[in-house]
Amino acid sequence: MGLRSSVSQLQSKLEDAEKENKEMTLRIAQKEEEVNELLEHSAKQVEDMKELEKKLNQAESQLKETQAQLRAEEITHQSLKNRCAEVDALQNLYEQVLTENVSLKQKAALQHKDETESVPAEQKIVEKELPVTITAPEPIQPQEAGSNPRTLNANLESMVKSLNLLLSSTSTQGSPYESAISKSIIIILQHQLNLINSHVRPLPPIPDKAVHSCMNCGNSFTLFRRRHHCRYCGEVFCSACCNKYMTVDRIGEDKME
Repeated sequence: MGLRSSVSQLQSKLEDAEKENKEMTLRIAQKEEEVNELLEHSAKQVEDMKELEKKLNQAESQLKETQAQLRAEEITHQSLKNRCAEVDALQNLYEQVLTENVSLKQKAALQHKDETESVPAEQKIVEKELPVTITAPEPIQPQEAGSNPRTLNANLESMVKSLNLLLSSTSTQGSPYESAISKSIIIILQHQLNLINSHVRPLPPIPDKAVHSCMNCGNSFTLFRRRHHCRYCGEVFCSACCNKYMTVDRIGEDKME
């Protein structure tokens, strides 16, 4: 009886131990599943972090490119602003010289009028009795009164040189609109320079035999391409160049032809 009871106790203990082993095995399996899930989740998080780092690097590179473009735009804007300031300064100087030129012409005209009206009455009567002779009028030489033609001439030549430098810079860096404005201002200043030169030193017309081609475009004169003498500078041009610069020359007292 004692042996059987011992065997039965051992069997019950063995059964309990097997049961505990099975439960332990199940718990271990569950833990392994949980660990695997955690590992998978961690791996996914690592991939997400790598993707986020990649996007962050791309965003940083784009930000650097945008900042570089912004700096370049700021430099371009400052350059354009400086060129606009130069054009404004030259335009103001041109307006000042043009105003002085107009004032100079008005003073010369008033002086000529005063000299004409101050002729004594007796001299006018004698002139009426004398035979009439038509002679070419002497060119009006304006007096130096606040504005000197040679000073205006020097100022305009300096302005034309400055505008030529600005035009060369604008043609390479500036817009077509700025280039067109610079060319127009240069043409107008050269025209005013010719007007002042005509008061400082009148130029005689060039003979036809001495010129065989247009002094502007260089095309040879023919039966259909005829010569046209400029009343301001005395040079000879073709009809195409006269028509091209007619609008600019109408700013003065007469036309080119």
